[in-house]
Amino acid sequence: GLGTAQTPTTAYYVGLVIGAGLLFDLTGIIVTTALSSLAVLGLILAENAGWLPPHNTIGTVTHWVVYTALFGLMGLLTFIALRSERQSLRRADREIAERERVEKALAREHDLLRTLIDNLPDLIYVKDAESRFLLGNHSIARHMGAVAPEGLLDKTDRDYYPPSLAARFYADEQTLIQTGQALIDHEEPNIDANGNSRWILTTKLPLRDSQGTIVGLVGIGHDITARRQLEEALRWSEALYHSLVETLPLSIFRKDADGRFTFANTLYCRTQNRSLVDILGKTDYDLHPPDLAEKYRADDQHIMTTGETLKTVEEHQPIAGAKTYVQVVKTPLYDADQHVIGIQGAFWDVTDQMRVEETLRAMNTALERRVAERTHELLDANVRLTELDQLKDEFIGRISHELLTPLTNIKLYLELLKRGKLENHDQYMETLRQQADRLHRLIDDLLDISHLNPDTLDVRHELLDVNTLVHEVM
Repeated sequence: GLGTAQTPTTAYYVGLVIGAGLLFDLTGIIVTTALSSLAVLGLILAENAGWLPPHNTIGTVTHWVVYTALFGLMGLLTFIALRSERQSLRRADREIAERERVEKALAREHDLLRTLIDNLPDLIYVKDAESRFLLGNHSIARHMGAVAPEGLLDKTDRDYYPPSLAARFYADEQTLIQTGQALIDHEEPNIDANGNSRWILTTKLPLRDSQGTIVGLVGIGHDITARRQLEEALRWSEALYHSLVETLPLSIFRKDADGRFTFANTLYCRTQNRSLVDILGKTDYDLHPPDLAEKYRADDQHIMTTGETLKTVEEHQPIAGAKTYVQVVKTPLYDADQHVIGIQGAFWDVTDQMRVEETLRAMNTALERRVAERTHELLDANVRLTELDQLKDEFIGRISHELLTPLTNIKLYLELLKRGKLENHDQYMETLRQQADRLHRLIDDLLDISHLNPDTLDVRHELLDVNTLVHEVM
Protein backbone atom coordinates (compact mmCIF):
# COMPACT_ATOMS: atom_id res chain seq x y z
CA GLY A 1 0.00 0.00 0.00
CA LEU A 2 0.91 3.66 -0.32
CA GLY A 3 -1.02 5.21 2.56
CA THR A 4 0.69 4.04 5.79
CA ALA A 5 3.92 4.66 7.60
CA GLN A 6 4.90 1.12 6.93
CA THR A 7 4.88 1.61 3.21
CA PRO A 8 8.00 2.61 1.23
CA THR A 9 6.09 5.69 0.11
CA THR A 10 6.24 7.18 3.59
CA ALA A 11 9.99 6.65 3.75
CA TYR A 12 10.21 8.24 0.32
CA TYR A 13 8.46 11.41 1.50
CA VAL A 14 10.61 11.60 4.62
CA GLY A 15 13.72 11.30 2.47
CA LEU A 16 12.34 13.95 0.13
CA VAL A 17 11.89 16.41 3.00
CA ILE A 18 15.40 15.70 4.36
CA GLY A 19 16.83 16.18 0.87
CA ALA A 20 15.04 19.49 0.58
CA GLY A 21 16.61 20.52 3.89
CA LEU A 22 20.00 19.66 2.46
CA LEU A 23 19.42 21.46 -0.82
CA PHE A 24 17.24 24.44 0.11
CA ASP A 25 16.75 26.92 2.90
CA LEU A 26 13.92 27.04 5.45
CA THR A 27 11.37 28.14 2.83
CA GLY A 28 12.21 25.17 0.62
CA ILE A 29 11.77 22.77 3.53
CA ILE A 30 8.35 24.25 4.39
CA VAL A 31 7.16 23.99 0.78
CA THR A 32 8.48 20.41 0.45
CA THR A 33 6.85 19.40 3.76
CA ALA A 34 3.50 20.90 2.69
CA LEU A 35 3.57 19.11 -0.67
CA SER A 36 4.54 15.81 0.98
CA SER A 37 1.72 16.25 3.51
CA LEU A 38 -0.82 16.85 0.73
CA ALA A 39 0.42 13.77 -1.11
CA VAL A 40 -0.01 11.60 1.98
CA LEU A 41 -3.48 13.10 2.54
CA GLY A 42 -4.43 12.16 -0.99
CA LEU A 43 -3.26 8.60 -0.50
CA ILE A 44 -5.23 8.29 2.72
CA LEU A 45 -8.39 9.61 1.06
CA ALA A 46 -7.89 7.24 -1.87
CA GLU A 47 -7.53 4.25 0.46
CA ASN A 48 -10.67 5.19 2.40
CA ALA A 49 -12.62 5.62 -0.83
CA GLY A 50 -11.61 2.16 -1.95
CA TRP A 51 -9.75 3.39 -4.92
CA LEU A 52 -6.60 1.65 -3.76
CA PRO A 53 -6.11 -1.91 -2.58
CA PRO A 54 -6.87 -2.22 1.16
CA HIS A 55 -3.95 -2.04 3.59
CA ASN A 56 -3.43 -3.58 6.99
CA THR A 57 -3.55 -0.13 8.62
CA ILE A 58 -6.37 2.20 7.64
CA GLY A 59 -5.30 5.74 6.89
CA THR A 60 -7.05 8.40 8.90
CA VAL A 61 -6.72 12.11 9.56
CA THR A 62 -4.67 11.22 12.58
CA HIS A 63 -2.26 9.38 10.38
CA TRP A 64 -2.03 12.41 8.11
CA VAL A 65 -1.29 14.72 11.00
CA VAL A 66 1.35 12.36 12.32
CA TYR A 67 2.94 12.08 8.90
CA THR A 68 2.86 15.83 8.41
CA ALA A 69 4.43 16.45 11.84
CA LEU A 70 7.04 13.82 11.07
CA PHE A 71 7.88 15.45 7.76
CA GLY A 72 8.09 18.91 9.37
CA LEU A 73 10.22 17.71 12.30
CA MET A 74 12.63 15.87 10.06
CA GLY A 75 12.93 18.88 7.77
CA LEU A 76 13.39 21.30 10.71
CA LEU A 77 16.07 19.19 12.36
CA THR A 78 17.85 18.86 9.04
CA PHE A 79 17.63 22.64 8.47
CA ILE A 80 18.97 23.48 11.95
CA ALA A 81 21.89 21.08 11.62
CA LEU A 82 22.72 22.24 8.12
CA ARG A 83 22.34 25.97 8.95
CA SER A 84 24.98 25.76 11.68
CA GLU A 85 27.30 23.90 9.35
CA ARG A 86 26.67 26.33 6.53
CA GLN A 87 27.34 29.26 8.83
CA SER A 88 30.61 27.68 9.90
CA LEU A 89 31.51 27.07 6.29
CA ARG A 90 30.62 30.64 5.32
CA ARG A 91 32.67 32.00 8.22
CA ALA A 92 35.56 29.84 7.17
CA ASP A 93 35.20 31.05 3.59
CA ARG A 94 35.09 34.66 4.76
CA GLU A 95 38.11 34.15 6.99
CA ILE A 96 40.02 32.53 4.16
CA ALA A 97 39.05 35.34 1.78
CA GLU A 98 39.94 37.97 4.38
CA ARG A 99 43.25 36.25 5.08
CA GLU A 100 44.02 36.16 1.39
CA ARG A 101 43.02 39.82 1.08
CA VAL A 102 45.17 40.78 4.04
CA GLU A 103 48.08 38.74 2.74
CA LYS A 104 47.79 40.39 -0.66
CA ALA A 105 47.48 43.82 0.96
CA LEU A 106 50.48 43.08 3.15
CA ALA A 107 52.39 41.89 0.13
CA ARG A 108 51.48 45.07 -1.76
CA GLU A 109 52.37 47.22 1.23
CA HIS A 110 55.62 45.31 1.66
CA ASP A 111 56.48 45.84 -1.99
CA LEU A 112 55.54 49.51 -1.83
CA LEU A 113 57.42 50.01 1.41
CA ARG A 114 60.46 48.20 0.08
CA THR A 115 60.35 50.22 -3.13
CA LEU A 116 60.02 53.41 -1.13
CA ILE A 117 62.81 52.48 1.27
CA ASP A 118 65.15 51.43 -1.51
CA ASN A 119 64.58 54.61 -3.50
CA LEU A 120 64.76 57.13 -0.68
CA PRO A 121 68.07 59.02 -0.46
CA ASP A 122 67.99 58.76 3.33
CA LEU A 123 69.87 56.05 5.19
CA ILE A 124 67.22 53.59 6.45
CA TYR A 125 68.02 50.49 8.48
CA VAL A 126 66.76 48.07 11.12
CA LYS A 127 68.97 46.50 13.78
CA ASP A 128 68.43 43.84 16.42
CA ALA A 129 69.10 44.23 20.14
CA GLU A 130 72.82 43.57 19.54
CA SER A 131 73.01 46.35 16.94
CA ARG A 132 73.31 43.86 14.08
CA PHE A 133 71.77 44.89 10.78
CA LEU A 134 68.49 43.14 9.94
CA LEU A 135 67.54 45.35 7.02
CA GLY A 136 68.95 48.26 5.09
CA ASN A 137 68.18 50.21 1.95
CA HIS A 138 70.48 50.95 -0.98
CA SER A 139 71.48 54.33 0.44
CA ILE A 140 72.87 52.90 3.68
CA ALA A 141 74.58 50.13 1.70
CA ARG A 142 76.33 52.66 -0.57
CA HIS A 143 77.20 54.86 2.39
CA MET A 144 78.84 52.01 4.27
CA GLY A 145 80.49 50.41 1.24
CA ALA A 146 78.37 47.25 0.96
CA VAL A 147 77.77 45.82 -2.51
CA ALA A 148 74.04 45.41 -1.83
CA PRO A 149 71.69 45.85 1.13
CA GLU A 150 71.84 42.10 1.74
CA GLY A 151 75.55 42.48 2.42
CA LEU A 152 74.73 44.38 5.62
CA LEU A 153 72.80 41.51 7.22
CA ASP A 154 74.26 40.35 10.55
CA LYS A 155 77.01 42.98 10.27
CA THR A 156 77.61 45.78 12.79
CA ASP A 157 79.06 49.28 12.61
CA ARG A 158 82.40 47.84 13.72
CA ASP A 159 82.68 46.15 10.32
CA TYR A 160 82.60 49.51 8.51
CA TYR A 161 83.52 52.42 10.78
CA PRO A 162 86.67 53.32 12.72
CA PRO A 163 86.58 51.82 16.24
CA SER A 164 85.96 55.11 18.05
CA LEU A 165 83.04 56.07 15.79
CA ALA A 166 81.53 52.57 15.88
CA ALA A 167 81.81 52.49 19.69
CA ARG A 168 79.94 55.78 19.99
CA PHE A 169 77.14 54.58 17.70
CA TYR A 170 76.91 51.31 19.65
CA ALA A 171 76.72 53.12 22.99
CA ASP A 172 73.89 55.37 21.73
CA GLU A 173 71.93 52.39 20.40
CA GLN A 174 72.34 50.32 23.55
CA THR A 175 71.14 53.24 25.65
CA LEU A 176 68.08 53.46 23.41
CA ILE A 177 67.39 49.71 23.68
CA GLN A 178 67.79 49.69 27.45
CA THR A 179 65.79 52.84 28.19
CA GLY A 180 63.35 52.96 25.27
CA GLN A 181 64.20 56.63 24.84
CA ALA A 182 64.14 57.53 21.14
CA LEU A 183 66.95 59.54 19.57
CA ILE A 184 65.31 62.32 17.54
CA ASP A 185 67.03 64.62 15.01
CA HIS A 186 70.51 64.09 16.42
CA GLU A 187 73.23 65.78 14.33
CA GLU A 188 76.39 63.72 14.37
CA PRO A 189 79.61 63.42 12.36
CA ASN A 190 79.99 60.42 10.10
CA ILE A 191 82.31 58.96 7.46
CA ASP A 192 81.22 57.53 4.11
CA ALA A 193 82.73 54.57 2.26
CA ASN A 194 85.32 56.83 0.60
CA GLY A 195 86.52 58.23 3.91
CA ASN A 196 84.87 61.62 3.40
CA SER A 197 83.58 63.40 6.47
CA ARG A 198 79.82 63.80 6.48
CA TRP A 199 77.17 65.19 8.82
CA ILE A 200 74.08 63.01 9.37
CA LEU A 201 70.78 64.02 10.97
CA THR A 202 69.88 60.77 12.75
CA THR A 203 66.61 59.52 14.24
CA LYS A 204 66.50 56.11 15.97
CA LEU A 205 63.33 54.55 17.39
CA PRO A 206 62.92 51.41 19.53
CA LEU A 207 61.51 48.34 17.71
CA ARG A 208 59.06 46.34 19.85
CA ASP A 209 57.48 42.90 19.43
CA SER A 210 53.81 42.06 19.98
CA GLN A 211 54.36 41.96 23.77
CA GLY A 212 55.93 45.42 23.77
CA THR A 213 59.45 44.14 24.42
CA ILE A 214 62.22 46.11 22.71
CA VAL A 215 63.90 43.77 20.25
CA GLY A 216 65.89 46.25 18.22
CA LEU A 217 65.71 49.65 16.61
CA VAL A 218 64.72 51.43 13.42
CA GLY A 219 67.02 54.16 12.19
CA ILE A 220 66.89 56.84 9.53
CA GLY A 221 69.69 59.23 8.67
CA HIS A 222 69.55 62.30 6.45
CA ASP A 223 72.80 63.66 4.99
CA ILE A 224 72.98 67.33 6.01
CA THR A 225 76.59 67.94 4.99
CA ALA A 226 75.61 70.54 2.38
CA ARG A 227 73.35 72.27 4.89
CA ARG A 228 76.09 72.32 7.52
CA GLN A 229 78.49 73.80 4.98
CA LEU A 230 75.93 76.47 4.10
CA GLU A 231 75.32 77.16 7.78
CA GLU A 232 79.06 77.46 8.36
CA ALA A 233 79.38 79.80 5.38
CA LEU A 234 76.40 81.77 6.68
CA ARG A 235 77.94 82.00 10.15
CA TRP A 236 81.20 83.20 8.63
CA SER A 237 79.33 85.72 6.48
CA GLU A 238 77.30 86.93 9.46
CA ALA A 239 80.45 87.23 11.55
CA LEU A 240 82.11 89.23 8.78
CA TYR A 241 79.01 91.40 8.37
CA HIS A 242 78.76 91.91 12.12
CA SER A 243 82.44 92.81 12.24
CA LEU A 244 81.97 95.36 9.47
CA VAL A 245 78.82 96.98 10.81
CA GLU A 246 80.25 97.17 14.32
CA THR A 247 83.75 98.29 13.29
CA LEU A 248 83.06 100.87 10.61
CA PRO A 249 82.51 104.39 11.99
CA LEU A 250 79.00 104.42 10.56
CA SER A 251 75.54 104.33 12.10
CA ILE A 252 73.84 101.48 10.20
CA PHE A 253 70.15 100.55 10.32
CA ARG A 254 67.37 98.68 8.50
CA LYS A 255 63.61 99.25 8.42
CA ASP A 256 60.70 97.21 7.10
CA ALA A 257 58.09 98.48 4.65
CA ASP A 258 56.08 99.99 7.51
CA GLY A 259 59.06 101.98 8.78
CA ARG A 260 59.75 99.77 11.81
CA PHE A 261 63.39 99.27 12.71
CA THR A 262 64.57 95.68 12.22
CA PHE A 263 68.30 96.23 12.81
CA ALA A 264 70.63 98.85 14.24
CA ASN A 265 74.32 98.64 15.03
CA THR A 266 75.93 99.79 18.25
CA LEU A 267 76.92 103.20 16.92
CA TYR A 268 73.35 103.92 15.83
CA CYS A 269 72.10 102.95 19.29
CA ARG A 270 74.57 105.41 20.79
CA THR A 271 73.27 108.23 18.62
CA GLN A 272 69.82 107.53 20.03
CA ASN A 273 70.99 106.97 23.62
CA ARG A 274 68.96 103.75 23.57
CA SER A 275 69.57 100.02 23.68
CA LEU A 276 68.87 97.83 20.65
CA VAL A 277 65.82 96.35 22.42
CA ASP A 278 64.38 99.86 22.77
CA ILE A 279 64.86 100.54 19.04
CA LEU A 280 63.69 97.34 17.33
CA GLY A 281 60.04 97.57 16.30
CA LYS A 282 59.98 101.35 16.77
CA THR A 283 59.50 103.94 14.02
CA ASP A 284 61.06 107.34 13.39
CA TYR A 285 58.07 108.90 15.12
CA ASP A 286 59.18 107.16 18.33
CA LEU A 287 62.80 108.30 18.01
CA HIS A 288 62.81 111.77 16.44
CA PRO A 289 60.91 115.08 16.58
CA PRO A 290 57.75 115.05 14.43
CA ASP A 291 59.09 117.27 11.64
CA LEU A 292 62.22 115.14 11.16
CA ALA A 293 60.20 111.91 11.45
CA GLU A 294 57.89 113.12 8.66
CA LYS A 295 60.87 113.90 6.43
CA TYR A 296 62.57 110.56 7.12
CA ARG A 297 59.35 108.65 6.39
CA ALA A 298 58.76 110.56 3.14
CA ASP A 299 62.34 109.81 2.04
CA ASP A 300 61.91 106.11 2.85
CA GLN A 301 58.66 105.83 0.88
CA HIS A 302 60.25 107.58 -2.11
CA ILE A 303 63.16 105.13 -2.03
CA MET A 304 60.87 102.08 -1.83
CA THR A 305 58.64 103.39 -4.62
CA THR A 306 61.36 104.43 -7.09
CA GLY A 307 64.18 102.06 -6.13
CA GLU A 308 66.56 105.01 -6.12
CA THR A 309 69.49 105.53 -3.76
CA LEU A 310 69.37 108.63 -1.57
CA LYS A 311 72.56 110.54 -0.78
CA THR A 312 72.21 113.76 1.16
CA VAL A 313 73.27 115.80 4.17
CA GLU A 314 70.46 116.32 6.62
CA GLU A 315 69.68 117.21 10.19
CA HIS A 316 69.69 114.47 12.79
CA GLN A 317 68.21 114.91 16.23
CA PRO A 318 67.03 112.27 18.70
CA ILE A 319 64.18 113.17 21.02
CA ALA A 320 65.67 115.26 23.86
CA GLY A 321 69.00 115.20 22.04
CA ALA A 322 71.28 117.73 20.38
CA LYS A 323 70.89 118.62 16.72
CA THR A 324 73.69 117.45 14.44
CA TYR A 325 74.32 117.17 10.72
CA VAL A 326 74.88 113.78 9.10
CA GLN A 327 75.80 112.47 5.67
CA VAL A 328 73.14 109.87 4.80
CA VAL A 329 73.06 107.04 2.24
CA LYS A 330 69.81 105.03 1.93
CA THR A 331 68.99 102.21 -0.49
CA PRO A 332 66.01 99.87 -1.05
CA LEU A 333 66.07 96.50 0.75
CA TYR A 334 65.05 93.48 -1.37
CA ASP A 335 64.05 89.91 -0.53
CA ALA A 336 65.16 86.80 -2.44
CA ASP A 337 62.48 87.42 -5.09
CA GLN A 338 63.64 91.02 -5.62
CA HIS A 339 60.58 92.47 -3.91
CA VAL A 340 61.16 95.66 -1.93
CA ILE A 341 60.67 94.87 1.76
CA GLY A 342 62.10 98.00 3.32
CA ILE A 343 65.16 100.24 3.31
CA GLN A 344 68.67 100.11 4.69
CA GLY A 345 70.91 103.05 5.41
CA ALA A 346 74.04 104.41 6.98
CA PHE A 347 75.05 107.85 8.14
CA TRP A 348 78.01 109.55 9.78
CA ASP A 349 78.39 112.80 11.69
CA VAL A 350 79.54 115.73 9.55
CA THR A 351 78.74 118.49 12.07
CA ASP A 352 82.40 119.50 12.47
CA GLN A 353 82.85 119.40 8.72
CA MET A 354 79.79 121.59 8.27
CA ARG A 355 81.17 124.05 10.83
CA VAL A 356 84.56 124.10 9.10
CA GLU A 357 82.85 124.60 5.74
CA GLU A 358 80.78 127.42 7.24
CA THR A 359 83.94 129.00 8.64
CA LEU A 360 85.67 128.60 5.29
CA ARG A 361 82.69 130.16 3.54
CA ALA A 362 82.81 133.11 5.95
CA MET A 363 86.56 133.45 5.50
CA ASN A 364 86.18 133.17 1.75
CA THR A 365 83.53 135.88 1.79
CA ALA A 366 85.76 138.12 3.90
CA LEU A 367 88.71 137.36 1.65
CA GLU A 368 86.70 138.13 -1.44
CA ARG A 369 85.61 141.41 0.15
CA ARG A 370 89.21 142.31 1.05
CA VAL A 371 90.42 141.30 -2.40
CA ALA A 372 87.74 143.50 -3.91
CA GLU A 373 88.82 146.34 -1.66
CA ARG A 374 92.49 145.79 -2.48
CA THR A 375 91.67 145.51 -6.14
CA HIS A 376 89.85 148.80 -5.95
CA GLU A 377 92.81 150.33 -4.09
CA LEU A 378 95.22 148.91 -6.65
CA LEU A 379 93.12 150.29 -9.44
CA ASP A 380 93.15 153.66 -7.74
CA ALA A 381 96.89 153.36 -7.14
CA ASN A 382 97.39 152.35 -10.73
CA VAL A 383 95.52 155.47 -11.82
CA ARG A 384 97.65 157.56 -9.49
CA LEU A 385 100.80 155.83 -10.72
CA THR A 386 99.76 156.57 -14.26
CA GLU A 387 99.29 160.18 -13.33
CA LEU A 388 102.63 160.19 -11.48
CA ASP A 389 104.26 158.60 -14.47
CA GLN A 390 102.91 161.37 -16.61
CA LEU A 391 104.12 163.93 -14.03
CA LYS A 392 107.46 162.16 -13.95
CA ASP A 393 107.74 162.51 -17.70
CA GLU A 394 106.82 166.16 -17.43
CA PHE A 395 109.25 166.61 -14.54
CA ILE A 396 112.06 164.91 -16.38
CA GLY A 397 111.25 166.98 -19.45
CA ARG A 398 111.35 170.15 -17.42
CA ILE A 399 114.51 169.09 -15.52
CA SER A 400 116.16 168.15 -18.77
CA HIS A 401 115.25 171.53 -20.17
CA GLU A 402 116.49 173.30 -17.02
CA LEU A 403 119.75 171.33 -17.12
CA LEU A 404 120.27 171.91 -20.79
CA THR A 405 119.62 175.67 -20.56
CA PRO A 406 122.63 176.53 -18.30
CA LEU A 407 124.78 174.04 -20.14
CA THR A 408 123.86 175.65 -23.45
CA ASN A 409 124.61 179.08 -22.05
CA ILE A 410 127.92 177.88 -20.63
CA LYS A 411 128.88 176.33 -23.94
CA LEU A 412 127.85 179.52 -25.76
CA TYR A 413 129.90 181.83 -23.58
CA LEU A 414 132.83 179.46 -23.61
CA GLU A 415 132.71 179.55 -27.40
CA LEU A 416 132.64 183.35 -27.31
CA LEU A 417 135.61 183.40 -24.99
CA LYS A 418 137.38 180.99 -27.24
CA ARG A 419 136.92 183.33 -30.19
CA GLY A 420 138.58 186.10 -28.22
CA LYS A 421 135.75 188.46 -27.94
CA LEU A 422 136.95 189.92 -24.66
CA GLU A 423 135.21 193.31 -24.63
CA ASN A 424 132.47 191.68 -22.60
CA HIS A 425 134.83 189.34 -20.72
CA ASP A 426 133.64 190.19 -17.26
CA GLN A 427 130.02 189.95 -18.27
CA TYR A 428 130.65 186.56 -19.85
CA MET A 429 132.41 185.28 -16.81
CA GLU A 430 129.59 186.45 -14.54
CA THR A 431 127.06 184.78 -16.77
CA LEU A 432 129.12 181.57 -16.75
CA ARG A 433 129.33 181.69 -12.98
CA GLN A 434 125.57 182.25 -12.64
CA GLN A 435 124.76 179.45 -15.03
CA ALA A 436 127.24 177.12 -13.28
CA ASP A 437 125.69 177.99 -9.92
CA ARG A 438 122.26 177.33 -11.28
CA LEU A 439 123.41 174.01 -12.68
CA HIS A 440 125.05 173.18 -9.36
CA ARG A 441 121.83 173.90 -7.48
CA LEU A 442 119.82 171.72 -9.78
CA ILE A 443 122.26 168.85 -9.37
CA ASP A 444 122.30 169.29 -5.58
CA ASP A 445 118.50 169.26 -5.50
CA LEU A 446 118.44 166.07 -7.54
CA LEU A 447 121.02 164.46 -5.27
CA ASP A 448 119.04 165.48 -2.21
CA ILE A 449 115.88 163.96 -3.63
CA SER A 450 117.69 160.68 -4.45
CA HIS A 451 118.97 160.40 -0.88
CA LEU A 452 115.60 160.89 0.79
CA ASN A 453 114.67 157.96 3.22
CA PRO A 454 110.96 157.63 3.89
CA ASP A 455 111.63 155.99 7.27
CA THR A 456 113.43 159.12 8.53
CA LEU A 457 111.09 161.68 7.07
CA ASP A 458 108.12 163.17 8.76
CA VAL A 459 105.78 162.79 5.86
CA ARG A 460 102.74 164.97 5.79
CA HIS A 461 100.02 164.09 3.36
CA GLU A 462 98.10 166.92 1.81
CA LEU A 463 96.56 167.77 -1.49
CA LEU A 464 98.58 169.99 -3.82
CA ASP A 465 98.94 170.93 -7.43
CA VAL A 466 101.84 169.03 -8.92
CA ASN A 467 102.28 171.56 -11.73
CA THR A 468 102.61 174.38 -9.20
CA LEU A 469 105.13 172.33 -7.24
CA VAL A 470 107.21 171.70 -10.34
CA HIS A 471 107.19 175.37 -11.24
CA GLU A 472 108.27 176.24 -7.71
CA VAL A 473 111.10 173.74 -7.90
CA MET A 474 112.18 175.18 -11.20
